[in-house]
Amino acid sequence: MITYGHEIYIRQAIDSILMQKVSFKYEIIIGEDKSPDNTRDVLLEYKVKYPEIFNLLLRDENLGPTMNSYDVFMKCKGKYIAILEGDDYWTDPFKLTKQVEFLEQHQEYIGVAHKFNTVNKSGIIINNLLNMTTFKNVNYNMKNFLNNIFPLQIATLLFKNIFLETNNKYEIIYQASPVVGDITLVMVLLDMSDIFIMGDNMSAYRYVNEIGGTNCSSIPIQKLRFNRIEQTFKLENYFHNKYSMSKWRTVNWVGLALLLFKDKNKPKRINQALSLLKNIKYKDALFIIMFGLKYIIKKSFKSGLLKLKQYD
Repeated sequence: MITYGHEIYIRQAIDSILMQKVSFKYEIIIGEDKSPDNTRDVLLEYKVKYPEIFNLLLRDENLGPTMNSYDVFMKCKGKYIAILEGDDYWTDPFKLTKQVEFLEQHQEYIGVAHKFNTVNKSGIIINNLLNMTTFKNVNYNMKNFLNNIFPLQIATLLFKNIFLETNNKYEIIYQASPVVGDITLVMVLLDMSDIFIMGDNMSAYRYVNEIGGTNCSSIPIQKLRFNRIEQTFKLENYFHNKYSMSKWRTVNWVGLALLLFKDKNKPKRINQALSLLKNIKYKDALFIIMFGLKYIIKKSFKSGLLKLKQYD
């Protein structure tokens, strides 16, 4: 678990771990990233109550999400790793048991995930984001991932502890992006084997988009898209161009173009557009053109239907 500024959520997250019905031992390793609120005090309360279960990594300075995650991963000594960020929570007391039993019986998979609900700040289900409703009891592979089908929410994932290996430290987890590590981790895992997605709905992802928020959803969208594009280039290099992430970039190129088009600051808009053009690869440009044509045709078709209805 990593946490930063989660004072109002962290108890629910931890209690959802402690409610797990398991026949095996587990350890809760938490990287507390020098929160500006009382998150650390809450963690220390749990440490006093459950000294043998909790391993608290209390940062003297803020590391950032991916560096914090990487350090927590490197401290994991168990056979499997389950991830839960401080503002999300699990909803099924048999989540860990179901997932561990599955991997014990199906060693061909590197990990196992499941369906989830999206909730708002108050914990009310909103499900306005992809929640894997179309992915249940299926394999999730690299092809799905590269086609920008990304149904895995990190709090649903349990995977084999690859960090026990000594030949690869996986520094790419924080090198690819300072803020988003789930994409990198999933790609690293899928390079080894498939992930199975169970049909059980066993967790809640908290989606909060607000100025000054401490979660990824609150990062300004323009900054996040620039970061995502840079991340895809770094991942391609890490895998020695074994995989192309052009489809991932296309979504973000187009999203950035729309944001720049709306920007009223013309000089800034032009400079940013030129900086984008310098970095676009040939294959990316083809995908963008195809995406644009598809968008125009779709819009034109809808407009034509509307005129027909008006005519009728």
